[in-house]
Amino acid sequence: MVYDTKNQAIKEAVNVVLSLNKDKKMRTLALQRENALREYRSEMNAHIAKGIKEGIKKGKKEGIKEGMEKGVKKGIETGKKEGLEEGRKEGEQKEKIEIAKNLLNMGFNNEQIMKATGLSPENIERLK
Repeated sequence: MVYDTKNQAIKEAVNVVLSLNKDKKMRTLALQRENALREYRSEMNAHIAKGIKEGIKKGKKEGIKEGMEKGVKKGIETGKKEGLEEGRKEGEQKEKIEIAKNLLNMGFNNEQIMKATGLSPENIERLK
């Protein structure tokens, strides 16, 4: 198959893809990689959702406690908002760390983990 392009790099890339598609083993490996990435993304989303849920639960609890101590409606509203946000952030951070640990155990490199979690290189190094 010939593609009408003046860019030699694109022509070469197309030829590589076409030749790899002819190889059943390469197609199988590509499909396995795609499935692994899909599963990884699904697990990441589940962990993030769990972290958010736990953070919200903790935040509500802290927010209600703080508001009751102040004894005023404004205190309750403010405490909930601050507690929810703090709890959400803590939960998200803890979940990012857990995900990073899992990714390290799975053999992902620091750059991939930084992209997936948003953690700094220093945070990732401390997990090793």
